[in-house]
Amino acid sequence: MSITRRRLLGGSLVVGAAAAGPLGTLAASAQAAPRAHAVPLTHFDLALLDVTNKVIDNYNTRDVVADGSEGKFTKRWSQFHTGGWDPLELRIRNIKGVGQVFMVCGADPKDALDGKVTIHRSRPDSAENVGWDSGLPIFPHCIEYLPTVDAVIVVGTRGHETGPGDRTGGSYQLYTAPNGQQGSFRRVGTTQPFRQAHGVLWDGQYVWLYGGRLLQAFTVHRSGDNIWLKDANRKLENALFWNGHDLQLDPVYPHYFWATSSQRILKINKRGPVPDVEWSLPEGAVKSFSRHKESGLGVWTAADHSDGNPYGNSRVHFLWGSSAGWAWDIVNHPDAKARIYKARILSQ
Repeated sequence: MSITRRRLLGGSLVVGAAAAGPLGTLAASAQAAPRAHAVPLTHFDLALLDVTNKVIDNYNTRDVVADGSEGKFTKRWSQFHTGGWDPLELRIRNIKGVGQVFMVCGADPKDALDGKVTIHRSRPDSAENVGWDSGLPIFPHCIEYLPTVDAVIVVGTRGHETGPGDRTGGSYQLYTAPNGQQGSFRRVGTTQPFRQAHGVLWDGQYVWLYGGRLLQAFTVHRSGDNIWLKDANRKLENALFWNGHDLQLDPVYPHYFWATSSQRILKINKRGPVPDVEWSLPEGAVKSFSRHKESGLGVWTAADHSDGNPYGNSRVHFLWGSSAGWAWDIVNHPDAKARIYKARILSQ
């Protein structure tokens, strides 16, 4: 999946409105292991989900320039405005009957029960909003399309709170997928519990939910407008997860996941009856992680709790740069006040 950089959407998104801001080239990719030898750097587009300014900024790595011993993003080529809420996830998918779309979800932490979900066509002649929901009471952190049943799932860290203490809640909500008709994107049933659900991913066979200390696979079923998940009896509970955050499929080696757990970057082998953590790297307060297919670069973000913001800082980190010929381990957002929750690779 890819969209050329010329295919930018016009306008800006206003909460509840049917217009989208520019988003541009969108396609995720990653690689399971660093290259064994140096390869030429393949430049790629990155979307930076900035929770301070409530925008998604789009840059290309070819436009990174020196900033002392680090790098700095320049020449932003598009920007998506949420209209005032925190963008916590961005996905691009092909939806039956609609085509390529981008999907964004999130909320304002000050009103986490007013979760937002928006889905827009990605073609160059349209900024059409084909799906919108507001007031989702789960603090949405991730969104996924389920092609076998033509449905959408959104997961979040609130709802179904039980017992004393914090971090007890977490939920998911199923939707019928939009088909371009008014009202076709709608909730199915009620929210269902999954503790601290931060990540959700479709791997072609199962939908995987990730949060707390648990990674769990489900099969997905549909009868008419009734959609439900069923435990596939493939799960991994691991103390390394602690508070599982990001979950990304590796398209080069599809039996691997890349995941983050607030304190680690993890490589997970899902081949076999039980997933297995094959490798992990300690990284404090890490949020998102993915890998670029051609260069082998790992791209990750983390929070800097010293400034009071638990969602991110103004930096994007690059791992295994020496094997890709990359010049910087850290690249800064031009706005030092930006807080980047996730960095998403958009182009292959």
